[in-house]
Amino acid sequence: MQKLLIAGALFLLASAALAQAGPPNPDTDHDGKVTLAEFKAIQVKGLLRRMDTDRDGKITHAEADSVARQPPPEGPGGPGDGPGRDRMWQHLDTNSDGVITTSEIETSAQARFAAADANKDGWLNAQELLATRPPRPGGRN
Repeated sequence: MQKLLIAGALFLLASAALAQAGPPNPDTDHDGKVTLAEFKAIQVKGLLRRMDTDRDGKITHAEADSVARQPPPEGPGGPGDGPGRDRMWQHLDTNSDGVITTSEIETSAQARFAAADANKDGWLNAQELLATRPPRPGGRN
């Protein structure tokens, strides 16, 4: 019986830790450096996971509208929100065809990476990585 209680407590602790884990770690090889390839991959994966509801590798206005009707996980002003969605389209849909593709997400990620790589060493450290995060409502980041 005691083993069952301990196992139950460990399960609850693990569940709570996973719920608080936040976004995936972009440093996929765990070397303490986030390369451009790692950064682009996590950006594409994250945006498509949240917004590509039919899983065809691109985001349409209809998909963005569907996501916008849901409470945004980032809070007001996040990409699922109306103004956030509009900013996302202006920034990501570079050819103005009404569809955001993997290529367009990668191009945006490359520009964000270059801007954040303050010392131009070709990888992002933890401080530089924080600079890639979009500003949060109310000035929080």
